[in-house]
Amino acid sequence: MNLTKFTPAETWVILHGKDVLLRDLLKFTLLDLLLKQVLVTEEVQRQPSKKDPVMVYKYLRAGKNFATYKSKAHEDVFLSIFKKNPATSVLFRNMVKIGFEKSSSTRRYLYRVITSENARDNFKFHFFTSMFGGVRYSDKGIEIRFELQKEVKALEATLPKWMTNDKKRALEMLTQIGGNVFLLKGLDFEMARLIQDELLKEMTQQQPTTAWGSGCWSTFDTFDSSFNSSCSSDSGGWDWGGDSGCSSCGGDSGCGGCGGGD
Repeated sequence: MNLTKFTPAETWVILHGKDVLLRDLLKFTLLDLLLKQVLVTEEVQRQPSKKDPVMVYKYLRAGKNFATYKSKAHEDVFLSIFKKNPATSVLFRNMVKIGFEKSSSTRRYLYRVITSENARDNFKFHFFTSMFGGVRYSDKGIEIRFELQKEVKALEATLPKWMTNDKKRALEMLTQIGGNVFLLKGLDFEMARLIQDELLKEMTQQQPTTAWGSGCWSTFDTFDSSFNSSCSSDSGGWDWGGDSGCSSCGGDSGCGGCGGGD
């Protein structure tokens, strides 16, 4: 199955070419890193004073698979800050800003994705690709795109049924395709979360390095709204420009700044 070969960002670009939004590529990438337990979330409660309500803050930190994970360039927009200091924790909303700022633009981030070792054979490259962006498929890419379209369509039709009638088969498939599950339309993520809780122990014993990161499904809607509300200026499509439009991370509690360049 071709879906098992690519990260969600790679799959999304192969499927949609230049008609992608930066916020979608970043969202799928971060969710995939959480699913792989390269990064994990943690919640911290704070109450400035007894008169103030208790506030819950969501942080990201390096997960149990971080040290051994071989990252790709398009994943490093999130991981570089942890490579500099694996012990750091970053407030989630600041991590979103960091991702946008390090990406610089849709064009530059897209180039990171299509030049990855996994994806590059599916595209044609020339001097103007890196200068001005754009996507041109190779003959292999045209074929893989067609196969991915079929696989996605088939899973969108069958996976919800498996979730009801064959939960173990559904989870096995979800584990195989990893973060690409977030690309599927019409999926009941609450049901998927319940399946995860039910079979997580069994799958962890069978495949300890690919166990699903806790919190991915239950926080999907939160992540989705965060990416849509942060730096939404890419809604116009391909020519998003060179400035991410995000404000600096500095000064927000729980963030040590945006960490500079990659």
